[in-house]
Amino acid sequence: MKNLIKNSTLQLFIIAIITSAIIGFRYQALIQNFATQKTSDIYRDGIKTVLNATYHAKYSESYTWFGGLNYPYEEHIMAATELPGFAILFKFLYPAFPWILDYSFGIVHIFLLFSMLLGCLFIYLIFSSLKIK
Repeated sequence: MKNLIKNSTLQLFIIAIITSAIIGFRYQALIQNFATQKTSDIYRDGIKTVLNATYHAKYSESYTWFGGLNYPYEEHIMAATELPGFAILFKFLYPAFPWILDYSFGIVHIFLLFSMLLGCLFIYLIFSSLKIK
């Protein structure tokens, strides 16, 4: 049993390394520009999504109501932005770290790349639990 666990852990580690290398190679330009807004391309990237979350953190008075659309009426954050989790997180962190909004594009992209890595690892774990090679 211990050999199976070590073998499974080794395989998971190898998949993580290979996936990280592929993500790093494919998204090299994105990774090099995390600290700038160059990470967004207005024609291929959802720039409105990140800007809505940033606007909410900076200007909205409430955590759950977004005042950037449909003026003078506010909308619930779930209907106003595609990233309500990030919008609330940025709103929570903004008073302590006001510079965080300058890096909102990079933060969102880091989470997206990390989710690709986690997706590959979870697919491996699902396939191994179903005994699919």
